[in-house]
Amino acid sequence: MAEWRITRSWAVQPPSGEGFDAAYIVTMMQPDETRHELVVEFAAPSVLASVGYAEEIARRFQREDKPPEHVVVDLKRNVQVPQ
Repeated sequence: MAEWRITRSWAVQPPSGEGFDAAYIVTMMQPDETRHELVVEFAAPSVLASVGYAEEIARRFQREDKPPEHVVVDLKRNVQVPQ
């Protein structure tokens, strides 16, 4: 499968609510126009949260057939996929 490319990113309210203070949706697309949205959520207090950093996190999943729909970045910059 071809690599996903990032096409658009924007800030949203953190879907997990309390304990998170920033979140971004990163839209990725395949050459065949298959689209995927990844929510990158940052634990509070987040000092690194930015659309650029959210895209950097999304790039970790560009080679996966099916990237996750939601990831959480904790205060130590660890990225986890919530279950």
